[in-house]
Amino acid sequence: MRTEAGTRISRAEAGILATNLRRLIFFHENSAREAARRLGVNEHAISAWIRGKREPGAQALRAIDHQYGISPRDLDLGEVEFAQRLADPERMAYARRRRPVEGKLRTLEKAIAIRDERVRRRRLGEAEAGARQPTEKKK
Repeated sequence: MRTEAGTRISRAEAGILATNLRRLIFFHENSAREAARRLGVNEHAISAWIRGKREPGAQALRAIDHQYGISPRDLDLGEVEFAQRLADPERMAYARRRRPVEGKLRTLEKAIAIRDERVRRRRLGEAEAGARQPTEKKK
C-alpha cells in the first residue's frame, strides 16, 4: 500500500492504521457519512481508510487531530494502547468541546425544518379549506 505521498507501508502497518481509524470514527460517529462531514472529506475516502485501501493525507490527519484529539502517532499505536488513548478523559473532553457548536447548528437546522414543515402544512390546510368552502349562489 502507498500513502498519498507515494511512500510504501507494510500491510501490517496499513491494517493497524485502518483498524484504529475504524475504531475512532465509530467511537465518535454513528456513520461514515457523519465522519466525512466533520472531517471535510467524502464518504468514499472514509470507506477506503477503514478498509485499509488508502491512507489519509496530511490535511485529513490534521482534521482528525483537530476534531477528535488523536494525533497521527496515536493512530499507529497497538490495540491496547489505542483503546487507552481513546478512553483518555482529557482527549474525550477535548472531542466533546469540539461538538457544542455543531450540536447547536444541528438543533437550529432541525428547528428551521420543523418551522418550514408547519408553514407548509398551514398553507396546504388553508388551500384545502378554501377549496372546500361552498360558493354562494347568485340570485
